[in-house]
Amino acid sequence: MRRPQISSTETVESTQHGGSSLFQPTDEDVSGGTLQQRSVPLAPWSADGSLRDLPGWAAELSGEAGRVVVETEHHSLLETKRSGFTHRSCSLGNAAGMDGTTFTRLALEAYEDLLQDIDRRRIFRMWNFIPGINEGDASDQDRYMRFNAARFDAFSSRHPLNHPYPPASGVGHEGQDLVLHLMAGDIRVETIDNPRQTLPEDYSKTWGLIPPVFTRSALIHGLEKTPLLIVSGTASVRGEATMHEEDVDRQLDETIENLEQLLRIASPGNDDSRLDSMLVYVPDQKHLDRLRTRIENELASPETDIEYRLGKLCRKSLLVEIEGTMNVKDPSS
Repeated sequence: MRRPQISSTETVESTQHGGSSLFQPTDEDVSGGTLQQRSVPLAPWSADGSLRDLPGWAAELSGEAGRVVVETEHHSLLETKRSGFTHRSCSLGNAAGMDGTTFTRLALEAYEDLLQDIDRRRIFRMWNFIPGINEGDASDQDRYMRFNAARFDAFSSRHPLNHPYPPASGVGHEGQDLVLHLMAGDIRVETIDNPRQTLPEDYSKTWGLIPPVFTRSALIHGLEKTPLLIVSGTASVRGEATMHEEDVDRQLDETIENLEQLLRIASPGNDDSRLDSMLVYVPDQKHLDRLRTRIENELASPETDIEYRLGKLCRKSLLVEIEGTMNVKDPSS
C-alpha cells in the first residue's frame, strides 16, 4: 500500500511497505534484529492560506501560488486563474483573538469577497479552517456556529438564487487566522446527498441559530476524463445527531457507512468502490494508531493517497472526520 502523507515535522521511510510512515525507530526499538515500531506523534496542524493547506489532488490542480487581488485592513484574498479554473484563498488575520460579534462581522466580509464574481454553480470545493473552532462565548455560540452565520449570510448576499451549495469541510486548526479556500471552474456540479443524514441547511437550532450550508458530496463533470466524486468532510452523524460519543471504533463504523452510502449512489454497480484519496482529521493523538490501522485495512486500496492531520472538528463529540475523492469509472468498462 502506498503510505500516507503525514502532516507533521517528522516523516520517515519504512521498509515495511515503502513510502512515508507514521513510525520512526529508536535504539530501544531494535531487539534481536526485529524492528519494533513506535508511532511518531503528529504535530498540531495550522493553515496559512498556501497550497499546503489543500489535499494533494487540489494543490496539484491549482499548481501555483495566487496573486493578491484584495487587501483590506483585516483580510487578504489571493487568486490563481488558468485554463478555465479558479482557486481563491482568503485569510482573516487574528480571528482567534476576536470576540464573537466581531468575528462574525469580519468573517462575513471576508466570505463575501471570496465569493465575489464567482458563479455558485461552478464552485466544486471549499475548505474552511477555523481557529478555536469549539470555543464558545456568553451566548453559547461557539466559533463554528458564528462562522456558519457568516457563511450563510455571504451566500445569501452573493448568490441569492436557489442553487445547491458546494462540497466543503469546516475544521479547526492551531493558527490564529480564519483561512478559506475556494475552487471553481468551467465544469458541471451534480450534488449527491446522503439519505442517512439530514441536509445541513435543515439542521435544527441544536447546532446553531444559523445552519451550516454545504453538500455532502458532488460529481464533478468536465474536470477529469471521468466524473470526479468529491466528498465533503464526513463523520459519525446520522440524521443530524452525533452517534457513538466517546467510542472511536463505532464512530469510524458510522463514518464508513456514510462514505459507502455516497459511493454507492455515485457509482452504482461498482460494489467495491474505494476512494482514491483521503484526508483524515483526528482531534486526539491517542486514537491515531487505531484509526490508521482500520482506515488503511477497510477503506483504502493499494493506490489510495492518505493524509492525516491533527486538529479539532466542528463538534467536540466527533473523534474522526474523513474527506476524499474518487474517479468514477463505468462499471461495464
